[in-house]
Amino acid sequence: MYDRAQQRSSSVPSRPRGRWFRPLVATAAVAVVAAACSSAGSSSVAAAHSASSSAAKSSTAEPVIGVSFYSNTIPLYVEMAQGMTKAAAADHVKLDFQYSDSSASTQTSQIQDFITEHVSLILCSPVSPQALLPAYEDAKSAGIPIISVANKVANQYETTYVGGNWQQDGKLMMQWVVKSIGGKGDIIELTGPPTISFVHDMSAGWAQVLAKSPGVKVVSDLSGSLSETGGLTDATNALTANPHAAAVVTDSDEVALGALEAMHNLGISAKRVFVAGQDGDPPNIASIKSGNGQAYDQALKPVTWGELAVATAVQVLHGKHFGPLVPTPMQVVTRQNVDSLSAKALQ
Repeated sequence: MYDRAQQRSSSVPSRPRGRWFRPLVATAAVAVVAAACSSAGSSSVAAAHSASSSAAKSSTAEPVIGVSFYSNTIPLYVEMAQGMTKAAAADHVKLDFQYSDSSASTQTSQIQDFITEHVSLILCSPVSPQALLPAYEDAKSAGIPIISVANKVANQYETTYVGGNWQQDGKLMMQWVVKSIGGKGDIIELTGPPTISFVHDMSAGWAQVLAKSPGVKVVSDLSGSLSETGGLTDATNALTANPHAAAVVTDSDEVALGALEAMHNLGISAKRVFVAGQDGDPPNIASIKSGNGQAYDQALKPVTWGELAVATAVQVLHGKHFGPLVPTPMQVVTRQNVDSLSAKALQ
């Protein structure tokens, strides 16, 4: 689920100094779970925002929150930043956005700079759960809370994590895939780099479902960049070798779009191949609406996600303690329900 020239300011995303990331039951029950998740997630954002807004207004100083994301071109992160900026204005905090362009060393330097600048809190979407540990430890030693967003490190190193349960989301996706292809057939898996925590966890969820689905065989499993170009390249190679595959399963909408382009180039109908993605990007939702494109998506509601991340950060600054997970809402989107979902339901 956008690339803009951005100048550094207190509330507008900037380009980096020195210079990604995008969970069973029968269909009816899954739909109920997804709807309940979406409703509960929206309620939690409203409650958290109300509490954090009241707390922030009681302070005379404006806290500064450093944000280290690893992309300002992935649509999910662009929309998440929009939600964060909106919430920051309401909660009277300043945001300093930095982007690592998928470089763990750059992201480490950004966090070190935030520490030197004595920011009040750090929000980070870690490129690598291992490579970022020293920087997380340094923030903790400096007394600066550090909250992971979208991707995470081990629980003990982060103040909390605002995001999805990716293994459960992966199970949910693969259950839809298996059911939709009638419980048998060859499938292709296309993922991002396995070092990214959500990629690893989603793949683990897929594997759990496939272990109980003997009629389904993974004929190609490729890891590449979380981009449309990467999806096009990998899908072209996988589909050329396996033209009769029944499904292409991806963990990113960008990759799913690349797979759809590869299918078009190879003369493979999307009505025959079940394509699944995750993020809820507008082009992918439009593809589902067309009835001749993507078949399934897990919309991650990035604007709402960004609002919840800032609301959580403000509450932490005012002394509230959270468990290891602050869950974010997710909405399943299919050809059957896409026309009934409003734009707001996907944000």
